[in-house]
Amino acid sequence: MKRVLFVDDEINVLNGLKRMLRTVARDWSMSFSQSADEALEAMRKFPDFDVVVTDLNMAGMNGADFLLTVRDEFPSTVRFVLTGTTDSQLILKVSNVAHQILGKPCEPQRLYNAVSRAFALRNQLNAGPMKETLHQMGRLPALPVIYQRVLQEMVREDASVSEIGKLIEQDAAISAKVLQIVNSAYMGLRNPISNLLQACSMLGLANLKNVVLMAEVFDMPVGKKLPPGFSLESLWSHCLAVGEAARNIAREETSDRQIIDRAFTAGLLHEVGQLILATQLTDAFGRAIQLADERPMALADAEREVLGVTHAQIGSYLLELWGLPDPVIEAIAFHLGPSGAPPEDYSLLEPGRALDEAAPFTALTAVHMANCFCEDSDASIAVKVAPDSAYLERLGFADRIDTWQDCCKPSAV
Repeated sequence: MKRVLFVDDEINVLNGLKRMLRTVARDWSMSFSQSADEALEAMRKFPDFDVVVTDLNMAGMNGADFLLTVRDEFPSTVRFVLTGTTDSQLILKVSNVAHQILGKPCEPQRLYNAVSRAFALRNQLNAGPMKETLHQMGRLPALPVIYQRVLQEMVREDASVSEIGKLIEQDAAISAKVLQIVNSAYMGLRNPISNLLQACSMLGLANLKNVVLMAEVFDMPVGKKLPPGFSLESLWSHCLAVGEAARNIAREETSDRQIIDRAFTAGLLHEVGQLILATQLTDAFGRAIQLADERPMALADAEREVLGVTHAQIGSYLLELWGLPDPVIEAIAFHLGPSGAPPEDYSLLEPGRALDEAAPFTALTAVHMANCFCEDSDASIAVKVAPDSAYLERLGFADRIDTWQDCCKPSAV
């Protein structure tokens, strides 16, 4: 049974949640707090809550500051926001500390699905083979320094692109990579930009932090040993292409800014696992690359044979530890085969009652398709994967494949 803590300063909202979720009492042990301070007191007394679900606009400590404290004191607790606010700045702030943001009013099925999927995702990322591979590594890379400082700046009330740009300027290598990303062919700029602050302004706060994360992840130490056949530059180009193509696909399907930004972020970072394996388990990853070339076979299949896990699983596990949003984590974890993702529905509904709507378009769909169509033929270890036809048929997207392929052509990105 999972322990779930709901936090809202309106007693009527809490009472409504109690009534709304009475059918999940068999699965969840639920507690309710009327303020952030009261919730923190409960968590410090009983620090085993699996998930917190909080409102944003509360008297005293608001939801964003509350989740920032939860992240620091209880990093393993999954953080949800349930809000009706339209304050874009507050939403941007909380997006840096929340795993998921849900809008009010929220149907019980939707909330139950979201929390259940969060648990299912973590269960898959913590499976036995993963732990064995992590044990071989000894430790995972820490949260990159500049990225961590950018996150700290973004949760400030007066967060600004210029202040974050000044942080990035302190690291010449990261600054150069941010400029390289902005000036890449995939951004489609007519005139190159050489001013870092201008580049940061073009990206905007929502995308800037994730571009910085990509730049830091790819900032390899000079002289670092890498496996034979592993091309860092080819992987970098592939990730840029997939990020932009995924964003184009998302723009084709939805006007939801959050989904579009998540598709871009997940596309940029979808191969982080390859970098981890190349630097942390160099020899074993080299054997997987060799096996994939000799058979030939997909790199992911070779990784399972040699390591027991894939680079997609390793990368998503690390980014989950670093606190990226669940939809981004899911898109990275299952970009090779989205049929393996946790199900959309967890049968909270009464027998015989139909679901209200079809499964929505998500960042996972965008990144999977972008990865299929942005294969870099010059990179010997570029992931060779065909569209997951069963997944596309199940979601009703099979007729969109040609359109999405057009979104991935160089002229489109």
